[in-house]
Amino acid sequence: MAEGGGHPRPGDLIEIFRRGYQHWALYEGDGNVIHVTDVGKAVAGCQGAQHLLNLPGNTKVKKEPLKDVEKNPDKWRVNNKYDRDYTPLPVEKIIQNAEHLTGTAIEYDLITSNCEHLVILLRYDEEISGQVSD
Repeated sequence: MAEGGGHPRPGDLIEIFRRGYQHWALYEGDGNVIHVTDVGKAVAGCQGAQHLLNLPGNTKVKKEPLKDVEKNPDKWRVNNKYDRDYTPLPVEKIIQNAEHLTGTAIEYDLITSNCEHLVILLRYDEEISGQVSD
């Protein structure tokens, strides 16, 4: 269930609150998100996910229903936190880029290439991560 209510729109960043960390996804539309997941797991973590540290080829970009990714009792919210500082790409471009990456194995690194980095890059074409740099 969305924390604070509201409905996501295509291209929105979704922050999913997990015990001890946040997982990030990009809302694609029709209830689906695109996010980084562990190849052998149902849902990957982000911050605090020790099993994903520096494991090239062990993660991929996946499209799944938000309801499957949020995993109760997690809460989530739309958090386009850099909209004041950066201009988002056009929604069509965000979705096109995200869909192009879907199914692609990527190198995951907790500090330099995590789930938040990916969705921010897709939305803003910028490489930043508030979880690591804040």
